[in-house]
Amino acid sequence: MVGDFSNKDGGLRPVLEAKKPIGSLHTADNAGLGLPQAISVAELLEIAVAYSHVTLRQAM
Repeated sequence: MVGDFSNKDGGLRPVLEAKKPIGSLHTADNAGLGLPQAISVAELLEIAVAYSHVTLRQAM
């Protein structure tokens, strides 16, 4: 995922719209890894909530 170029500017929207996998994002540095990791966690939480009685609420 870390490389010489970043495609997050153009690649982020398709990932958020579930049209492309999170692995399609490329970041140019370690600082840029946080966003794809946060998206992955959010996707897993959505799946977990769908199969349980847990309710997530948005932080204020």
